Amino acid sequence: MQLYLTALDDQVKFLIFINKRRKEMHLSDEFVSTFLNRAGFSGMISIADVELMLRGLKVPCRELYDALNNIIAFFDKFSVEKTMGYHKIYGSSTDKALRAFYSLNIEPEKVQQVFVFFDQWDAILRGFFNLEEDETEGKLVSLDAPRMIIITDDNQYWFRGFTTGYAGQGCSRTEEVLLKLGIIEKDKYPVKLEIQQYRVLHYYRENCAWTYSGEDSKRDLHRQDIDGHVNLCRRDGKLVLLQALRLKKDKMYRAIEPDLEWLCESEYFMEKPTKIRIMSNEEAVRGGYTRSWITGDEVYQIIISDDYHREIWITYPFEELGDDRRSNFAAFMDKLGVSFDKCKKSFIEKILSQKQSVFGTYEIGR
Repeated sequence: MQLYLTALDDQVKFLIFINKRRKEMHLSDEFVSTFLNRAGFSGMISIADVELMLRGLKVPCRELYDALNNIIAFFDKFSVEKTMGYHKIYGSSTDKALRAFYSLNIEPEKVQQVFVFFDQWDAILRGFFNLEEDETEGKLVSLDAPRMIIITDDNQYWFRGFTTGYAGQGCSRTEEVLLKLGIIEKDKYPVKLEIQQYRVLHYYRENCAWTYSGEDSKRDLHRQDIDGHVNLCRRDGKLVLLQALRLKKDKMYRAIEPDLEWLCESEYFMEKPTKIRIMSNEEAVRGGYTRSWITGDEVYQIIISDDYHREIWITYPFEELGDDRRSNFAAFMDKLGVSFDKCKKSFIEKILSQKQSVFGTYEIGR
């Protein structure tokens, strides 16, 4: 197949338009390349090819041209910004949330799904969040999230004051709302049993009847083992998990390397990581991979990403640790399936024996 043709003015203009829309939807050159290669152009489209095409310096054949157009059409339809947008979150307290619920007069027959969360963290992981400020390029933006979401045929209603996972007031009012909507029936317990048991609940219609699924909170399962700051933010259209550890030192005042378990703790956040970027402190600061806390600025020198707009940022004291004291980091890279280069040596052997610089970007498990 001849992939590229002679440039025509109309085609170049359209490619420039596609490039603009691609940037608005935060689709990287690498993501477009991966998408095209998985959509029928296997191994034929490099990141450099995508960059040249979207700048109008290479004009694709009709099949490739249509594929680019289809990518934009697909993600324009299903982008987070378009499908979710901003939602008002009702009720900073349980009483206020209940008053708001009754004032909204939600019609039970129109309700299709209800989500209830103990922790806002789990709501964010499901995609239910508002940005707390305008999103600009390279800026970390904090997120705000509800604890109950009622989804109807034509709307979503978000509430903060309802919750699940115990038998207190917030859960009893969750039960009241679900009873009012005809989703559950009262049982013998003060608060319905599933509302007491599960910290994540999803009610939905199946075969014209209501059913539910319940699970533990991802936040509860993982935060106990993470020593340090952990937060969820968004940057450039990607959901970012920040994992930071305050630098510890031994009796000789030498930096102590984070252990392997800590480095691996946020794996649950990303089902299929595809790339890891390792940066010097200077490069990370220059690229804006920092976050200010009361205890000082944190610099994230390990960035793990996937093809689904998620990133994990991890602090690691490369400059404070010598090459021979990074064994946990080397084991972490091997666990991810990172190949340092095309030679046969493992990542551990390469780092510990030849002491080459680790900084760079690596493919994961490929």
